[in-house]
Amino acid sequence: MVLVAVLFDLKTYKIPNAINLLGFVISLTGCIYEKGYIATIWHMLIAIAVGVVLMPIFYFQVIGAGDVKLLIVLAIYLEPKQVLYCILYAFCIGAILGVLKMIYKKSFLKRFIYLGNYIKTCLSEGKCGEYFKDKLDYDATIHFSIAIFMGYVFVKLGGVDWVF
Repeated sequence: MVLVAVLFDLKTYKIPNAINLLGFVISLTGCIYEKGYIATIWHMLIAIAVGVVLMPIFYFQVIGAGDVKLLIVLAIYLEPKQVLYCILYAFCIGAILGVLKMIYKKSFLKRFIYLGNYIKTCLSEGKCGEYFKDKLDYDATIHFSIAIFMGYVFVKLGGVDWVF
């Protein structure tokens, strides 16, 4: 299911709600079947916590709503420790992908100047607005679903104890 989300993200820069809804149903059904109802309630609470923690990151347009929903779907199925590591791996991988894209596009300095101006505006006005003012700047974005997918694969391959 995560791979399907990646394919849609690559094509449209969006993960359709229908894909995340289908993933939710599959994750929820799998969780109930494999772990039982009580454990499923625990997993749902963890999924809600993931959503709450990621909302500020979404608000500042670091990741998209579809990415948040995809991580919530994964939180329903994965074990709590795996959820944490999947998210940590995803953000580390996302950072690497972002730096590689900036190097490839030769926009490293431009992006950091833009970020500096954004932070300066936030501090001077006492509030932060949208990071991208006019439209989504595709030269400055990555498909974060790829990083989520890679984090998920690392976790499923036993990567919980690899790095941290």
